[in-house]
Amino acid sequence: ESNFDGRLANLGLCEQLRQGAFDPLAAAAPLGGSGGRGGGAFTTCDAARWWSLLDVSKYVGTSPLRLSGPEATARPDFAVLSFYKIFGFPTGVGALVCRREAAELLRRHRGYFGGGTVSALSVDHDWEVLHGGGAGGSFDLAEALEDGSLNYQAILALQHGFDWLGQACLGRPMAAAGLHAGSIAEWFAGKLAALRHASGRSAARLYGRGAARGNGPVVAFNLLRDERGDAGEQPYVGYAEVEKLLGLEKIQLRTGCFCNTGACARQLGVDFADAKRYAAAGKVCGDDRDVIDGRPTGCVRISFGLSSVFEDALCCLRAIEKYFVAKTLGIAPRRAAAAVAPGLEIARLYIYPIKSCGAQEVTHEEGGWPLGPAGLAYDRMYAIVDEAGKNLRATKCSGLAKLQPRVCLRSRTLTISTTQAPGDDGVEALPDLVLPLGGIGSTNEPEADRCEREIRLCGRQCRAEVVACAQGQALDELEISRWLRR
Repeated sequence: ESNFDGRLANLGLCEQLRQGAFDPLAAAAPLGGSGGRGGGAFTTCDAARWWSLLDVSKYVGTSPLRLSGPEATARPDFAVLSFYKIFGFPTGVGALVCRREAAELLRRHRGYFGGGTVSALSVDHDWEVLHGGGAGGSFDLAEALEDGSLNYQAILALQHGFDWLGQACLGRPMAAAGLHAGSIAEWFAGKLAALRHASGRSAARLYGRGAARGNGPVVAFNLLRDERGDAGEQPYVGYAEVEKLLGLEKIQLRTGCFCNTGACARQLGVDFADAKRYAAAGKVCGDDRDVIDGRPTGCVRISFGLSSVFEDALCCLRAIEKYFVAKTLGIAPRRAAAAVAPGLEIARLYIYPIKSCGAQEVTHEEGGWPLGPAGLAYDRMYAIVDEAGKNLRATKCSGLAKLQPRVCLRSRTLTISTTQAPGDDGVEALPDLVLPLGGIGSTNEPEADRCEREIRLCGRQCRAEVVACAQGQALDELEISRWLRR
């Protein structure tokens, strides 16, 4: 089962491999590997057949797995699983299940060993005897593969996990858990696919549903905005935005590619050129760069399991409707909800002229505060960046909280002061830093000496203007940097 979209694999391939259906292809392939210590090159016999390894970590969380007997689900040579995927605890403990003939393959071609896995070895010859595998003795695979000390505490916790599993299933077979989780996932996927904005446009795009062999209890999707791009396409809602807003509703979900680059590339249409271009733009695994050039770099995944209930799916669906589905034409979802809420009154409005620095209360100066393309003018219009062009955040640079910016519409200036008292941390009192105000209406002002630079803001690459003068003085970027460092 794919951990990306729940698509079920053709488990019959394992048996076909064992029966030699693909052996001619293996025989034609070049022999590989040198084996290393205790190994030796792969033999012609080994290379002339295929060996199958089945990752069942996702599958066994909600489905029974039989590896032998007439009712076998699959007959792989190797199967690996993680107990964390079944119980949610403990992490870092899994299992390797293999057939006896496959165990011999591991013994002959394992090119390394660790402490506690050898009975004897030579320091000047390529020779060692693995633990449990002495001359003429039987080979103990478990002892030979246990490098170093085992995680005894985590292994002891497994018994509690199995006990919980028995109680949760209420004596029913594991197949019942799969039917339970699968029915919730099917209901959720159907409702999500049917979501429409007020304009009639789709609100979600699902991946991997309707697979030939079915799907596990996983729903992978991206949300779409109620807009049209230059080419007529609907813009995507970034998965980072979805994760953060649904997090406010105490909903936990996974975003990105889920360590499954192959499925992610296939479903999102990311080829080698795209991957190189994303990397050159600064995209790394685990960051918040969720949309590049209008294309998603990952998606949102919701997994249902043995402990899931229908209310979980309903709660998630309602949260998506609340934040991401437009109910009124021309009004964004969250603004639409606020427009009809009775008894609400706005007491104060604040803007943050410099991202991650102090707030400024919006007043009725000069008859009202202007609006910009994205809301109140000058809100988060400026950012302080490091040498690499990445914006500084208060979570990692707490000194930003001591900077108090203030926009003056009359003088068209941005004044930055510090709330740090003289003498704190050995720092002397600093005069205010006054910069010319750009942005809204700046075309009527004398051109400031600015240059453009690529910066990374909230994980996204964008172009920004570098302020390089203040109050008509020859205050360059280096001097501003020195002021901020002080």
